[in-house]
Amino acid sequence: MKLKITILLLVFFYWANGFLLAQSNSIRIDGSYIKLLLDKRTSDKDQRKTLEKFNMNRLSLDSLWNFNSLGVYHKEGWKVKRVGKNQITVYKPVVDLSGQLKESSLVSLYQDFQARLQQQTDANFGYNLFGKIQSVKTKKDITTFYLPGHTDSHEVFLSGTFNEWSTLKTPMTPTDSGWVVSLKLKPGKHVYKYIVNGHWLEDPHNNNKEFDYEGGSNSVYYVINKNFELKGYENAKKVFLTGSFMHWEEDKLPMQKTKTGWTTSVYLKEGTHLYKFIVDKNWITDPQNKLTRTDRDGHVNSVFAMGDTLTFQLQGFEQAKRVFVAGNFNNWNDGELQMVKTNGVWTYHLIAAPGNYHYKFIVDGKWMRDPTNPLIAEESGEQNSLKVFKANHTFYLPKEKAKQEAKVAGNFNGWSSYTMRSTPEGYKLDVYISNKKCIYKFITDGQWILDPGNSLWEQNEYGNGNSVVWIQ
Repeated sequence: MKLKITILLLVFFYWANGFLLAQSNSIRIDGSYIKLLLDKRTSDKDQRKTLEKFNMNRLSLDSLWNFNSLGVYHKEGWKVKRVGKNQITVYKPVVDLSGQLKESSLVSLYQDFQARLQQQTDANFGYNLFGKIQSVKTKKDITTFYLPGHTDSHEVFLSGTFNEWSTLKTPMTPTDSGWVVSLKLKPGKHVYKYIVNGHWLEDPHNNNKEFDYEGGSNSVYYVINKNFELKGYENAKKVFLTGSFMHWEEDKLPMQKTKTGWTTSVYLKEGTHLYKFIVDKNWITDPQNKLTRTDRDGHVNSVFAMGDTLTFQLQGFEQAKRVFVAGNFNNWNDGELQMVKTNGVWTYHLIAAPGNYHYKFIVDGKWMRDPTNPLIAEESGEQNSLKVFKANHTFYLPKEKAKQEAKVAGNFNGWSSYTMRSTPEGYKLDVYISNKKCIYKFITDGQWILDPGNSLWEQNEYGNGNSVVWIQ
């Protein structure tokens, strides 16, 4: 009996391993490359199925496995690397396949790559941190990258988020002291590396780095859009800039001394920002900026704003003495944004970036939702009014899919639920989505469901899936 069980276990073991091996040929995106993992233990037919998806029909498997040769496909930019006794990876930069991916699963991989590119460059605030040599500079919208040395190298390329991590799109020009290239880049965060004779190299003169998920680091450069200047205080020893955009950290951003005072340059996302200078540990407002705001603790801060105007209004309550508005745009500070009454209407104008804003009014100390706004954002059981600024997408659910109400939640709002408007055609909600890849679900009468009008979805950790929409 024991012998029979042992034989059955061995049969099962070999069957299971054979099944796993048959599934081992795969395609994935790793960093900036699309990689085809081939396993020698699988059949030639299965390996060719993977290769044929990229029109490598003429590739000799014998030459590939015996000599690591890609034949004519080497000229198309494909490379090969042996990753184990029985496994080889054939790879190429993802950007070089743009427009060539027809199969839906491959298109989805490429879209995931695009979404990761966006995540790399998303930033509300940033500043540059170079050593003795400032190897990247921006002047009149043109950014110049300079890599000193390597004068004996035969080719150097610049690769980063601005060219989708292409390995060949941005060649650098040799000079008598190094390599240089100029690009037109928008204000914001840009992540990059150099490729010197085929070897990836982070910028040795840039101290702004972040993990590249491949065991190394990428260099980070910000095209700045705001210069802060403090005039005078020539005898001060240390001066720092701090503000709401950096969570009021005290000693993170030192200012540089000039002939007339102190200065520093940063990148800031659109919106309203509070700030102060710290002069030898003394916090002061900007003497050159008359625009200030007082917080709930009575602290007065300087204010800088850029972007368009978002207006909050509360009608009635003419007998109220003080009315404030608070929300996720000011960390729910209930004593900061005081509204002004004009002709019986309380008003506050906020400079803001596109987004979905949760808010409430505080009328003589009493919190309340906007009585004229039916849109509700609910998070952890708390209901707030919702104002969408510069919407770029509309969610729609047919009327027959919900008896009483419909809500939508996803990664665009931290999975808090937004109540949808009921219209004769169905339930609708205009929202602003910053993610290129948006995953979401509808909530109908308390039940979470996929979008019945969207066939694109992906599995989640609960096994019931999320709908997916790509925002251009």
